Amino acid sequence: MGGQESSQIVARFAADVLAHNPAIVSLLAGTNDEPDDNTTTHLEAMYEAALDAGVLVFAHTIPPSTTYSAGQDTYRIAGNNWIREYARSTPGIIVADSLRRGRTRQAGFKPLATHVHDGIHPSLAGATSGGRVIAEALRPFVPVNRVRASATGTPLNLLTTPHFTGAIGNVNTTTKTLGGWNNQ
Repeated sequence: MGGQESSQIVARFAADVLAHNPAIVSLLAGTNDEPDDNTTTHLEAMYEAALDAGVLVFAHTIPPSTTYSAGQDTYRIAGNNWIREYARSTPGIIVADSLRRGRTRQAGFKPLATHVHDGIHPSLAGATSGGRVIAEALRPFVPVNRVRASATGTPLNLLTTPHFTGAIGNVNTTTKTLGGWNNQ
């Protein structure tokens, strides 16, 4: 839920997420936290609760913003380093690192002006860049479709002409693999 701090998200995580028995949870938290908000403690609690429930965790790093102060930037950089390291050392967590694209090298933790429309929320260019980050993170876990696309219905409607059918259903949190897809 947009606008919430990680303390609010962790408080409702079991009821609003895990109660629905998801195969995967996509988790972005910490954007609205202040440096003393225990972000990594809250993230760890949600990561562990999901993993204990057999849910694959898709962890997003905290995105950059033009509205953060230098102290907030430092806190978020440390938080992102923690997210990356925790994911590397914990089976069942995949990271979408928002800092891989869309930020200036000179300004450190600041996004490219074209990637945000209000200093923090993505513009079309920012959303496109973020989509690429997510696709790159998921690429090792989703089978490549080597079948040439062909449409039997409306050519631009992938709902009526799917390339994959099925659901991810079986998730191996140890090897971080998804299964259950069928090439069409």
